[in-house]
Amino acid sequence: MSLESDTRDRVIKLEAEVQHLKEDIAEIKAKTAAMYDILNQAKGLRLAGYLIIGSFGFAISWIPTIYNFFVSKGA
Repeated sequence: MSLESDTRDRVIKLEAEVQHLKEDIAEIKAKTAAMYDILNQAKGLRLAGYLIIGSFGFAISWIPTIYNFFVSKGA
């Protein structure tokens, strides 16, 4: 096998590998775009969840204060 034909075979193999890599990158870009779109759609829901969780946390943090207020009034 001559050096020229060996080099040609390597270039052909490399071109095939590059083509597969391009296809993989295109697939990854499509999946990433889909995930990005899903996350952008959930922004409002995420904000509502934060507000609900914050409200519950605020209310729960006041339970000991309110409990002590009513217990001390009754004694």
